[in-house]
Amino acid sequence: MPPRRRQPFASVLCPVDFSVHAKAALQYAAAVANRAAGALSVLYVNDPFLVAAAAAAYDEKALASQSAEELARFITKTVGVRAGGQRIAASVALGQPAVEILKAVRRTRADLIVVGSEGLSGASRLFFGSTTARLLNGTPAPVLAVPPAVPATVKAGDWPGPRVLAAIDLGREAAADVAAAAAVARWFGARLSLVHVVEKTRIPTWLSLNRTAHDRSRMAAARVRLGRLAKSAGARGFADAHVFVGDPAEQIAALANDLGAGLVLLTLRGDDRLFGDRKGATTYRVVCNAGTPVLAVPAGWMLPTAG
Repeated sequence: MPPRRRQPFASVLCPVDFSVHAKAALQYAAAVANRAAGALSVLYVNDPFLVAAAAAAYDEKALASQSAEELARFITKTVGVRAGGQRIAASVALGQPAVEILKAVRRTRADLIVVGSEGLSGASRLFFGSTTARLLNGTPAPVLAVPPAVPATVKAGDWPGPRVLAAIDLGREAAADVAAAAAVARWFGARLSLVHVVEKTRIPTWLSLNRTAHDRSRMAAARVRLGRLAKSAGARGFADAHVFVGDPAEQIAALANDLGAGLVLLTLRGDDRLFGDRKGATTYRVVCNAGTPVLAVPAGWMLPTAG
């Protein structure tokens, strides 16, 4: 008998920092765990400055103990003590947040990491800037980034609602990316919308070229390709396609709002060809511009199915 395949999102990891935004992220993490009947682990990583202070005072154990007590209270007050039919696991780490989060991913075999995009410390907040950049750059698992504008309370049956929006690069991996997005949409019981954003052609002022006509031609070709991909995603009416010219993050966020999409899906690539910037950079900007959770998945990722 062949081995059983791992259930989708069988293990969910949610790093928190006790902020109101971490509270919202934890509620989304519990919602996914409940839908998947999966395990939920919650991690708090003490700030490096606190670690240094504790080390200087030779009192790291006391810091860890106090943090663990506060974490247990935070979890209970936010989502209770159980999710996915199992008791929620809580752990505290001392060190650099991104490093400790990735250690916890390996330890818990996490299928999904859920983080809030803002935290307690404003411009230097825990899950924004360098920590999230490192996380998105090195994550082996999908990352669900929850922006501060989302509803403070979410239930497993309410989110993401009737529609999932996926941003698609029209390179050679496009068909695989659409298949992965379609699997996510089906798992959530939602329809799928595909979007591709053609960035405006940048040309030197001295070069004689009709940029507008060139961009229109690129848009027409993209509409044909994306339309075919939408038809290949599933039954008629399951997926639709949208093509725009402009800034990718702004156009994706605007479309998510117009469609009422409860989830935006992006694929992380080393060269980020879809957006022309470093890996994960546009994901940040979509989270900032949209009041919609963003699921960033590693290239080649596919939602597992029970077997």
